[in-house]
Amino acid sequence: MRDQIGKILELSKRDNLTVQVMPLAVPGNPGLPGAFTLLEYQDPSETIVSVDTVAGNVIIEGAERLQICARSFAKMRSITLGPTASRSRLKVAMASYEERIGERTPDVEEEQQEQPGRRMRRGE
Repeated sequence: MRDQIGKILELSKRDNLTVQVMPLAVPGNPGLPGAFTLLEYQDPSETIVSVDTVAGNVIIEGAERLQICARSFAKMRSITLGPTASRSRLKVAMASYEERIGERTPDVEEEQQEQPGRRMRRGE
């Protein structure tokens, strides 16, 4: 997880990419129904929406359906943290994760991995 957060922080420095974090406490997150990619171009008729499914991506067609996705995306952007606050939140999450990981001893983790068929349960 630490590596993933680090990669997102690294990518957030790019000029052509905006990273915004959606706080868990936000009610009514319009992104909950599923992931989609909205590609907007200068010519609105070229807008493309791709919906991620277990079977692959599905391209959404029809102006009305594209508008629904565009409104959902705009709503999500309006309720997320801004880019600077998002970077700060990610840095806090990374520090918290590193703090928790630092409490584990590598010897215990290696010992547990060496025991074939052993399943971890809560409280172990």
